[in-house]
Amino acid sequence: MNKKSLVTIQILDLFGSPISKAQYKVTNQRTGQVIAAGATNSKGCIVEISRDKGTALDVHIKSMFDGLMLKVQSFVMSRDRMIVKITSPKVLLNLTTFTNQGSNGEYKRNNNKSAYNKWIGMLSRCYNSNYHLKHPTYKDCEVCEEWLNFQNFAKWFNENYIEDFHLDKDVLFKNNKIYSPETCCF
Repeated sequence: MNKKSLVTIQILDLFGSPISKAQYKVTNQRTGQVIAAGATNSKGCIVEISRDKGTALDVHIKSMFDGLMLKVQSFVMSRDRMIVKITSPKVLLNLTTFTNQGSNGEYKRNNNKSAYNKWIGMLSRCYNSNYHLKHPTYKDCEVCEEWLNFQNFAKWFNENYIEDFHLDKDVLFKNNKIYSPETCCF
């Protein structure tokens, strides 16, 4: 019986594309010892890690907001060969707001489809690496922290939306790279 486990950890963006060059560290959950650290490769992968079965690991990724390492996932090495996929936005964004408050509240995706579709489109333009390959001008764009929460975006959307118009970030401010209530219009 094999007592070792080999794991590959892959970091993906919100849309399932690998995130390369993401700074990471993997630590032993019990001891805090750093097992691996560096930047993900072109396939969004962290170096392969071999440890005894039953070892609990924590994966930390550098936040793009404050530069701190955030714990994004914990897991136990339980099989001979494992692949652990970690999906953003928790990876590069401060997702406490995004994941905990985005679905709670007045605005639900099912009854606010237009707002939800515009919101997902905006996130895609900013954070989807496949979108950036086709539209490189969006590569350095970002969404303000307030709008990472769907509730905040949907409220603004419902107060400002003009039918058949597109969400625009650079009409008010030429060459603007930030989607926010102050910089966007329809």
